[in-house]
Amino acid sequence: MYNDQPNPYLSSIEKLGKRSDVAYSLGSQIKEDGELLDVVVGSPAYTAGIGPGMKLVAVNSRAYSRDVLMDALRASKGNTQPIELLIAASASKESQACIRCHQEQATPLVVQQWAASKHATSGIGCYECHQATKDRPDSFEHYSYRISVMVTPKVCGTCHAQQTEEFENSHHALAGQILGSLDNVLGDIIEGPQAAVSGCAKCHGSVVKVLGNGKLDPTTWPNEGIGRINPDGSKGSCSVCRSRHTFSWQLRGNRRAVATVILGRSIRRKKSILRASMALLTAR
Repeated sequence: MYNDQPNPYLSSIEKLGKRSDVAYSLGSQIKEDGELLDVVVGSPAYTAGIGPGMKLVAVNSRAYSRDVLMDALRASKGNTQPIELLIAASASKESQACIRCHQEQATPLVVQQWAASKHATSGIGCYECHQATKDRPDSFEHYSYRISVMVTPKVCGTCHAQQTEEFENSHHALAGQILGSLDNVLGDIIEGPQAAVSGCAKCHGSVVKVLGNGKLDPTTWPNEGIGRINPDGSKGSCSVCRSRHTFSWQLRGNRRAVATVILGRSIRRKKSILRASMALLTAR
């Protein structure tokens, strides 16, 4: 008999095969680790662009398990609210561990942003970008994995070599050189260190310092300045134009990005006025 109650025969097959058969609702069969084995053509899963080999990470913002999925299906009866599925394309076991913890306990919004990105649909997860070697000064052990909070252009360059090289050869990569220079006297001396951190370094970037055990100096981090000088020797921050964790190039056209450019122009004008004033004082 097929109804909303578990069928003993199918339940035993699911248990032996360690999978969930929701072919007649969502339209898929799912392994206990979240991997989709099959998707029925024309089903809701198929219409949403879900396919075999992808990973079901979360259901309605809860880490995936058979019980969570079944609870969501039962709760959907009689209402029109959609079931939200967080899908990854064959994410590594390390990234799956990150996703489960951050979805449930730490930063669920970050997981949701990543899930909507091309990285997620390509199977590029948390660990692929945040993993680090012992020789990297800002690396540390985190639940048996060695990682770094920072994702630098050198890391991005492992996949995006051309774009990284183009950036390294650009004027933007040198933006951090103004820090501590005579050109930055307006921020460092006249406005003071606090203004320099929230003003100059915010756009130009900071020299990120490591205190020890991978911990970053809070006076230099967080920072997303375009000329940031990173502990691994690289310069810049890709997320200035490709916001974490959506990695969308379209951010370049939004109001915040434009405002950053306008702010930079305003500061340059102030510096020009300051230089002119200092020149007049010197001439006197």
